[in-house]
Amino acid sequence: MTLAITGKVWVFGNDLNTDAMYPAFAMKMDPPEAAKHVFYEVRPGWTDEVSPGDIVVAGKNFGLGSSRPVAALFTELGVAGLVAEEFNSLFFRNAVNAGLPAMTLPEATTIFSEGDTGTFDLGSGAWRNDTTGATGSVPRLPDLILDIISSGGVLPRLAAQGYLPAELGDLLRSSTVTIRGAGSGA
Repeated sequence: MTLAITGKVWVFGNDLNTDAMYPAFAMKMDPPEAAKHVFYEVRPGWTDEVSPGDIVVAGKNFGLGSSRPVAALFTELGVAGLVAEEFNSLFFRNAVNAGLPAMTLPEATTIFSEGDTGTFDLGSGAWRNDTTGATGSVPRLPDLILDIISSGGVLPRLAAQGYLPAELGDLLRSSTVTIRGAGSGA
């Protein structure tokens, strides 16, 4: 997995909580079915429009609320990464644990508009709005966090390091394991 992602941008606002991203009725569904309900209350039908490789851009307080493992559902949908003006720290760590690239970019919702193409390089902190030509950079994430993301998440990284059986590496990248490992009760 590369640490640079490029894709179509979907822009969301501030204060998106995990309950709105992963509704309670979907929590007992298998991940492929549950993923169809991401942003169900915020933007009905969004999961029918999003394509693999797309990027979610949001404002402040992205992922506040409970520790629902929404990052694994974004992965299930094929979302390439998340960019937000501010992440809830628990949500950010859940994204890292699931191997989902996440970048904090102040003013992201003013720099990017719905439908723009964006490029985000977590390895260097560089970003570019390919549609408008705007560029910049943010502080680079620590090497450990980058290593976990590039490994596909914390469990695959532990398998690669010999702390878990290596033959479980691919299984540990699955959204089912990520969601159940997060204790969602799914």
